[in-house]
Amino acid sequence: MAIAPAESRAEVEVERRVAECDARPCGEDTWHIGRLRCSPASAKVEVLPHPRIGHPPPGGRILPDVRVLARSGGTRGRARLGSVLIAAGVLVLAWAGFTLWRGDPVTAVYTWYAQRGLSRDVDRLEQRWARAASLPPATAGDPLAAYADVARAFARSVGDGDAIGRIAIPRIGLHMVVVQGTSTADLARGPGHYDARSGHATAFPGEGGVVAIAGHRTTFLAPFRHLDELHADNRIELRMPYGTFVYRVIGHRTVLPTDWGILRPRGFEELVLSACTPIYSASHRLVVFARLIGVASTTRAA
Repeated sequence: MAIAPAESRAEVEVERRVAECDARPCGEDTWHIGRLRCSPASAKVEVLPHPRIGHPPPGGRILPDVRVLARSGGTRGRARLGSVLIAAGVLVLAWAGFTLWRGDPVTAVYTWYAQRGLSRDVDRLEQRWARAASLPPATAGDPLAAYADVARAFARSVGDGDAIGRIAIPRIGLHMVVVQGTSTADLARGPGHYDARSGHATAFPGEGGVVAIAGHRTTFLAPFRHLDELHADNRIELRMPYGTFVYRVIGHRTVLPTDWGILRPRGFEELVLSACTPIYSASHRLVVFARLIGVASTTRAA
């Protein structure tokens, strides 16, 4: 019986393998069969470079390595796409988690940068008002006697969006510059003092009336995010260029956004802080009330 040459047997094996590739439901995918690559969709078979020999010489053939059968093309593409989608999902979850924990990080960057400039503005205000800020400490009987006139003068000197001073609430770790006004642009830069343009003008510290300040809870550094953690007797300071005013928390309340009775005068200087509630909702307002308990002069070298 005649024995077929080795090359003929190899060709038969190649044809069998190609037929096997054609029979697989691989659609547009590409299959590697030994050193052959065939694409059933295009009925194309080509010889791949051998890892040691390279491309076959002219007129010669490279026997297929029948041990290797690996799928590529679409499968690898889908694997890469899957990895990209997983990475994107992880980033979205991380962003959502950080937002729930500390507030929106994107708007926080804007406010952080704005606060740096506002802080420099307050430094300049303190230098400008240094003489007025050197007033003697007020008496216990009338803590505002020495500050009412300078407070009114300062109120006339600032415009909407200007820095007016700093607010410090040790209980919740808040130390930020307060701006004049409560417009969207104002509150994007920091806590805002209700002025005439806000629709409800309120007093400046030292004038003896209601001082009202609003702030965000979830965006733009979320200055009032933890306003609900304040309790009776907690300390709040408003450090104005002309004096430092200390308030003690006396209560809190949840009201509708249209309830402006929170600004009703009570016969003493009162600080009113407000923010949206619940978190990630604007259906109500969380309001904290604090009463003035002391005033100290602010001294700064010119």
